[in-house]
Amino acid sequence: MGLDMMMVAPIWLLATWSVVTANPAPDGSERWSLLDQVVDYVNTQPGAVMTSAGVLIGLLLLVPLLSQLIMGETLGKRVLGLRVVDRATGERPPWWLTLLHCVARVVLVALCFIGPLWAWADTERRTLHDRLARMIVIRHGVVEHEQRTTLTPRHVGPVGES
Repeated sequence: MGLDMMMVAPIWLLATWSVVTANPAPDGSERWSLLDQVVDYVNTQPGAVMTSAGVLIGLLLLVPLLSQLIMGETLGKRVLGLRVVDRATGERPPWWLTLLHCVARVVLVALCFIGPLWAWADTERRTLHDRLARMIVIRHGVVEHEQRTTLTPRHVGPVGES
């Protein structure tokens, strides 16, 4: 999610900047500390804050969803040579599982990073949203037709090798 966030963050910051400049803070607030200015802005411009939050949530959901549906992987996974596959078949997951995976990722990250933190305690190093959507992360080129039933998460070579 880190490399993908590097693409989402500038788009969100640009959108937030355009919303904030369209709704300036009240007069006289420039004398305040930055924290006071932020708190005052949040209290006086809740619509702008909610718009910015909605844009961020939309980007965090749509960018990975569309890239997984179109390319079969996110841009970050492509750079790292990884992809997400259905654990049962070893194939690209169906669209509805991809949607579930992306929605669960956004919700579980919003809940204090529960989804990604789950991987630290998981024996297979799978995130909670990977488990909910029955997916695993593998390296490119690992899945051969006869190996699909023995896939392991983050598998680095042919089955039987590591």
